[in-house]
Amino acid sequence: MRRDFYEIYEELNQAYLSLPRGRWPQARRLANVKLATQDPLRMVERAIHISVRELELGQRIRPDATHFLLVNLHQMISLPIMLERSRYLGQGFPAAEDETDETRLSLSELYGALVHDINLILGEAATIRPGEITGGSVLQAVSRVYDRLKTAASSAWG
Repeated sequence: MRRDFYEIYEELNQAYLSLPRGRWPQARRLANVKLATQDPLRMVERAIHISVRELELGQRIRPDATHFLLVNLHQMISLPIMLERSRYLGQGFPAAEDETDETRLSLSELYGALVHDINLILGEAATIRPGEITGGSVLQAVSRVYDRLKTAASSAWG
């Protein structure tokens, strides 16, 4: 990767993470329910950080790979699941932990599922290309491990 793109992705990551909570799409829908204490973007950020640390990939993962995970897992997994939960809770249904629907992840399960899935994806990406883990290797890894992703089983995007 050219150095200028490396720096651009670092800047994009910082800009995305610096968005005030209420600035990402549909954030206001979470404000009036119990989910207001949960931030889907920070949840994804923490899960990526934990996975990178657990897999000891700190020096190998490029900013484009981090950005790919951050944006896609936030926009395709954590935010839609939390918005679905807010709709469900807002209609007076039982709390997420009382769920019996096997395709519906509770909020307590979401973080663990994210860490699990990121570990799978990054572990696979690390085998695809020696040295750096790129956005492209992450994309290839997702296709290889898709059937084992816990978040895909949630029907949010599976």
